[in-house]
Amino acid sequence: MTLRVFATLGRTFVFGLRHFPAFFLLCLLANLPTVLYGLLRPESFQAAMMGGASWETDLMTAVEVMLLGLVTAVMVHTRLRDQQGESWTVLPAIGDTVEYLPTVLGVSFCIAVGVTLLSVLTDVLGTITPILALIPFLIMAVLALIFTVVMPSAALDNGGVVDCFGQSAALSQGSRLRIIAVYILFFIPVAIAGAVLIGVFAPDMSRAELPVSTYLYLVPIGNVFFFALPVIMHEQLAGLDEGIELSETAAVFD
Repeated sequence: MTLRVFATLGRTFVFGLRHFPAFFLLCLLANLPTVLYGLLRPESFQAAMMGGASWETDLMTAVEVMLLGLVTAVMVHTRLRDQQGESWTVLPAIGDTVEYLPTVLGVSFCIAVGVTLLSVLTDVLGTITPILALIPFLIMAVLALIFTVVMPSAALDNGGVVDCFGQSAALSQGSRLRIIAVYILFFIPVAIAGAVLIGVFAPDMSRAELPVSTYLYLVPIGNVFFFALPVIMHEQLAGLDEGIELSETAAVFD
């Protein structure tokens, strides 16, 4: 199916806001290893935020990626329960996710390994010349585009890890320009909101303190909507939204 850009964005923000307290808590727990690392090793954490790297930061990133994969799976089952008209959906969705846990963890592990390897490659190439460091970034961008709905696929299918990546590639084919448009339009308001929140909550905070505090509230807030985005995209691309009526505004723009 063809992705509807403005319908995707609208549904993402509505979905995220509807379950914001629960999703925020889950995203905060997923970010907790990185926050703890930042509190315990502030100098190393600050160096990583400024472009440095170490095996510790790569490990924290890998753990965080895997945990956020679990959060995405919970979001998928929350969305399914929403469609069924249930009023209390997040806690039961956690139980639903357990059924697909092997596949979800397998896909999350593959993503974490891929992100880590590309991060290491970026560091290696960056020591040669900064321009070469763009190569892993471009590779990651292309892979993220192709496999943007792999986690929702894993949350609904026990066919295996390889099958989930194949499903994502097949579903995203034909809509990849629209997926790029979705992410561009998504990051514009998110970036503005992030700048406003930093200005309100941390106007006098030093540069060294800002990254850790950012992980305490800003990153989980952004992650609520960022990881809800592929859930909504998968819903459309897989034809799971046939019973959901589009708003008139979305219909006009699409």
